[in-house]
Amino acid sequence: MKLSEFDTETGEWGKVLTLWGRRGGRLRSKIVDDDFNLSTLIKKKRDHGGYVQLSTEHLANAYPEFKADLEKQFIWSQLSL
Repeated sequence: MKLSEFDTETGEWGKVLTLWGRRGGRLRSKIVDDDFNLSTLIKKKRDHGGYVQLSTEHLANAYPEFKADLEKQFIWSQLSL
């Protein structure tokens, strides 16, 4: 989830809120401030953390409360900026 706009001069996304969580566990979040750190976090979670990327449809079936939890996390992340 983007927290800032794409910077056309540097070609970077700026701040991005990343979310992950295990089934039945609490949703975790981290604000990532550049493309390299975002790529590193995704690779770490996928390769070493046992996480998999889900389609939107599969996510809705596996975690129906995701949208509500996402909105809560987004509000808290905005306050922490």
